[in-house]
Amino acid sequence: MAIIIVEDEKSLAELISMNLELEGYKTRIFNDGETALSALKNINPDLLILDVKLPGMNGFELQKKLKNNSFPVIFLTVRAEIENRLLGFKLGADDYITKPFDMEELLFRVKAVLRRTSDDGEKNKINCGPLILDRQRHLLLIEDKKIELTTSQFILLETFMANPGVVFSREKILKKLWNNNISTTSTRTVDMHIKRLREKLGDKSPLIKTIYGAGYKLEVK
Repeated sequence: MAIIIVEDEKSLAELISMNLELEGYKTRIFNDGETALSALKNINPDLLILDVKLPGMNGFELQKKLKNNSFPVIFLTVRAEIENRLLGFKLGADDYITKPFDMEELLFRVKAVLRRTSDDGEKNKINCGPLILDRQRHLLLIEDKKIELTTSQFILLETFMANPGVVFSREKILKKLWNNNISTTSTRTVDMHIKRLREKLGDKSPLIKTIYGAGYKLEVK
């Protein structure tokens, strides 16, 4: 599992990272909100550990900009006042830890949040080889990179990923995309959509196989 740590106190960030990696997690550290926000547009961690008091954009401001993301968030702060805790939870925090804290407590909280959130999150995802389709956020994840899809691309890939190895004819794909109203479309339209979907997949595009005379399928090992 991948955990992002946003903490401007570098020694603390490295200590958190070291302890998490000893538990088998992969971590990345960012020391300010702007850099973290830019990175989080392209990666999808399993958890965000977010310090409130950051230089420039603080943790609450960063979380506001990330409110449409589905990954859980644990806030770190030296502020223990109840109003700050309430604000953190209103912004979607899954837990709130006040500094200074014991590292064992942090590890316990991390495991508890991941255990609590992973079950619900997995219900909204399709995993197929290196591809993860997130139904809730309507996007594709490849090696933690976010790839935006059009509605047609999403439906098409969802159909393939839910039925790996199954060959879909162009006619079946047309009916799937246009709800059986295919009088104004042609099978060439399918080829165009497949081409554009392959472009979105990048070096994973060979996973979509052309079966000549029959249609297309998704083939994963």
